[in-house]
Amino acid sequence: VTFGAEMEVFPAERGLYVDVDQNVYATGYYDDFTGGAGSLLAKIERSGSIQWTHIAPGLGGLYSTKRSLQGRDEGCYLLSISQSDYEVSAIDFSGSKEWTFNYGSVPDAWDDLVSSSMDAEGRLILTGTSSTVWGRTITRTMMLNQHGQKSWELAYPEDSTRYTSANDICTSVDGTFYLTGEISGPPNQMYLARFRQIEEVKFDILPGSCPNIINTGGID
Repeated sequence: VTFGAEMEVFPAERGLYVDVDQNVYATGYYDDFTGGAGSLLAKIERSGSIQWTHIAPGLGGLYSTKRSLQGRDEGCYLLSISQSDYEVSAIDFSGSKEWTFNYGSVPDAWDDLVSSSMDAEGRLILTGTSSTVWGRTITRTMMLNQHGQKSWELAYPEDSTRYTSANDICTSVDGTFYLTGEISGPPNQMYLARFRQIEEVKFDILPGSCPNIINTGGID
């Protein structure tokens, strides 16, 4: 599949998934050779023909992931970054944008989106690393409802005593969220949080570096 001579497209690291009808959703970065650049999401049919493309100028495409509710596909999410913030767009099956959530925690700082997961109710949970006004990095995790509204946000740690960074998040089949990340040393340590409601969150500190745990199909 090619996108024409008017732009050059580079695939994103995690920019590909297939829906139940075997349509492919591909995410990438584009450059139109005139100073314009951004992220691109394309829906490609089984025959290889491009059904539609969605363009987000000025943004770097991270990846796309499916949207579903009670096991029913409803399109996809496009997760992108700007110079210091990030945004999430909900795209329907026709390629139209239903809503966009923009996030920037602190002016003149940066927020990096690292991973996302979704529960059976269609709520999206995001985690990433943010710089702070005191020059450290912390993990920020938040949940969006089906309409792109933030339900809650969690910062770890809440003080300025340690540097932390997010690593991965996933959702089990029973709706439990698993969040991992690192605490900078010396010595470096791993943290693991397991919770279903934000009120239940507890961070366990473990020795060693943090491996990836994400499993987009959910874990048992």
